[in-house]
Amino acid sequence: MISIVRSGDWVVALEDSVYARGKRPEVLRRVSAGTEAVVIYKDLGKGNHEFAHAVDGEIITAVTTSMPPHWRGSQPDRLRPLAEELGLAEDSDYDLSPIEVLLVLGESVFGLTLDETGLQHPLLRVPDPAGSTDPWVRGPATKVVDSDLVRAHVQRLIDQGVSIDIIAAQAGMTTLWIDRLLSGGQGTWMIARRAERILAIEAPPQPGCC
Repeated sequence: MISIVRSGDWVVALEDSVYARGKRPEVLRRVSAGTEAVVIYKDLGKGNHEFAHAVDGEIITAVTTSMPPHWRGSQPDRLRPLAEELGLAEDSDYDLSPIEVLLVLGESVFGLTLDETGLQHPLLRVPDPAGSTDPWVRGPATKVVDSDLVRAHVQRLIDQGVSIDIIAAQAGMTTLWIDRLLSGGQGTWMIARRAERILAIEAPPQPGCC
């Protein structure tokens, strides 16, 4: 069964099928030609859920939530740091299941979210199901922040004499994590709750400053 609904500027196809077609690479490349497409697939059997983002026929980033997660695409690491922060990593302290991580990626990065109203009034539904328990129906999306803003703040602190050790201690993180942030290894986005702890750190007053 396929239902077509709107989510902001997106048109969303909800597919309920044993052999899902939307996640197949050849289908994703064709659907994304001249535009972009995002696929989230929930594997009810083995739990190997899948996420993929394609632009103009090219699969940019894709992941299967096996153990360990399998990343692929022309930019396989584009969303990986954020996904690992959200829970697709053994040392993550964020309490989300793998399918919830994929849903948060769709919501926070691409603005994809659905509500009951959208599901009850689809643009197209073939055939008409009795109801829906689709995992897209969620509460508010987890907020993410542009890593560049946080990276710039950390660099300003360092320029004003605050050591990485002090920044890491006050933020409740490791120095390795801060080093990865400075080098760009944390990716484009980071969880807002982590960013807020870093942005709250202030440099000590400079000599001669009143």
